Amino acid sequence: PRREGEILVVDVGGPVTVVSFASLDLDSFFPRFAFRRSFATLGLNQIYVRDFDFSWYQRGLKYTRGGFEGALRLLQGQIDDLGAPAVAIGASMGGYASVLYGARLNLAGALAFSPQTVLDAETRAGMGDHRWPKAYAKLDSRAPRPFDLRQELAGSPLPVTLWCGQDDPLDVAHAEQIAGLANVRLHMLPAKHDVPHMLRDGGTLRDAILDFIIGLPGIDTDAVEALRARAPQALAAVLDD
Repeated sequence: PRREGEILVVDVGGPVTVVSFASLDLDSFFPRFAFRRSFATLGLNQIYVRDFDFSWYQRGLKYTRGGFEGALRLLQGQIDDLGAPAVAIGASMGGYASVLYGARLNLAGALAFSPQTVLDAETRAGMGDHRWPKAYAKLDSRAPRPFDLRQELAGSPLPVTLWCGQDDPLDVAHAEQIAGLANVRLHMLPAKHDVPHMLRDGGTLRDAILDFIIGLPGIDTDAVEALRARAPQALAAVLDD
């Protein structure tokens, strides 16, 4: 593994690179890298990213120069070095980032579990979304206005697979903001905000991830299917997000 500031890069010579964005973790100064154990022996290159500022990656990475554009340049350089098509993945705040950065970096696709999709104060208030008041207050106190995934996807061909728990009204409200777009595929299931954990517990997380990757343009389908056949089913039972 190669470490660079707020990212961890793991090059295994895989046919696909997964850029995994960590979710909000207000209880820890060091937010955990997301899905790290799930990808550990799956045969895919990995770039793990975490936002120490807890600002939905709006301002890039706290200890990387250049703000949002600097984070884009850093990740693009790492993706280029790995030399494989790249996808983004994340849950909640990380799901928001997977779509935002996936669109800006022209990645092959984005997989988002229970993401927020619109972060401006007015729209959140209309939804009744007050789940993380301290983090939201910090976000609202700074310019510029948060990126709106509706606008990001309206000008991007990025294929997005969105998983949402139908028992969480706020997650449903966020999903509905982008679900009608042609490049968004929505999966609803009986769950609340912890969709990845539910898939993990049901033994279907690994296949959900691989099915998403295999369906994308520019992906070596045979190479990814070979990874599926080789990987132990036990990988689906481990998630550290």
